[in-house]
Amino acid sequence: MRVRATALISTALLLVAACGGKSTPPTTTTTTTPDTAGALDGLEGTPGTTGYAGLDWGITEAGIKERFPSASAGATFLSITGNHGGKPGVTTFEFQDDKLHRISVSFTDDYPSMEACLEVWKTVREAVNGKLGAGSSENGAAYWDSTTYNIVLSCDPGEEDQGVMSMSYAQPQE
Repeated sequence: MRVRATALISTALLLVAACGGKSTPPTTTTTTTPDTAGALDGLEGTPGTTGYAGLDWGITEAGIKERFPSASAGATFLSITGNHGGKPGVTTFEFQDDKLHRISVSFTDDYPSMEACLEVWKTVREAVNGKLGAGSSENGAAYWDSTTYNIVLSCDPGEEDQGVMSMSYAQPQE
């Protein structure tokens, strides 16, 4: 009797499911491409001729704007807010004759002292070393030089003995 009752219940459930029962609308998933302006880390990916991930010297302002749609525009630059070497900052792409000329990163974390800045500087330096090879350093500044770029990462004294970390990408001087 118990087997028959179980079979009847199972059959009834199958009929309800097959004949409509309570219906639920199909689940739809909308996939959007995120604006990478606030998310892209300039050290993630293959470095271009600039040393910055995927960017070559000479890219136009329109090319940067295509890559970073929410970049803020200035007279001769575009800027984005996001991570660089895993640390928050503002990256500014500077143009000369509508071609990328320089990249600057102003890290936005507050460092109460030069010592605190240098601790974070070491972490970012290791990330850059991992991408570009070992650079040289002295007195809170690290340097990476190649035939296509000169990069500097530094901690400098700010107001009231605070540390300020920044990074710049430039073309080698001829």
